[in-house]
Amino acid sequence: MQKITTLLYLFCTVLLTASCRDSRQAADKDTPDPAALNDKAMRIITQARDSSAVYEGLFYLDQAIAMDSTYMAPYINKMNTLLRLNMSEKALETLQKLNERKAIPENVMFEGFIYDRELGDTARAREQYLEAIRLYDEQFGQTGDSVLLLHKGLAILFTEGREAGISYYRQYGSTLAYHPLYGELKRQAEYFNKEQFLRELW
Repeated sequence: MQKITTLLYLFCTVLLTASCRDSRQAADKDTPDPAALNDKAMRIITQARDSSAVYEGLFYLDQAIAMDSTYMAPYINKMNTLLRLNMSEKALETLQKLNERKAIPENVMFEGFIYDRELGDTARAREQYLEAIRLYDEQFGQTGDSVLLLHKGLAILFTEGREAGISYYRQYGSTLAYHPLYGELKRQAEYFNKEQFLRELW
């Protein structure tokens, strides 16, 4: 079966872009300390040779969050680090704290992924996917940004299945055809497999 790498690429790019945008905004403030702490933490974590160094990095991520609870990057980095440590419930708790303060649909979707893959709670996962759809629709109504419709397609695949996802991308073809990833996403929706997607996500 063809890998769904483009769907993964799109979703992860959205999260990384949001974090980078968040970082630039924090750096523009008079006190850019949370951004500096986040960067320090990630240098430590990426170069860590043992778990004690990873936990040191997590300590600095917690400091960054404490200094600015709306700054997204350290939450995302902490969540990813905890997932790699097989601390799924702590990772979920971290993401939930971020979403309580600054919910974006991609992060709500990721809550669903953790419920689905790590905790086996498909009912809670579905609630998160549906909430992400609601947020996509709300943001599209506010901004008219058609890229939100492109991202929403993944939530449709998770809640309604492959055939509904294929139909969704066809429905919005005239609106989304300009986007460089549209054609590939529409094709890869035909190969979509939820379990494979979750298995390859981290």
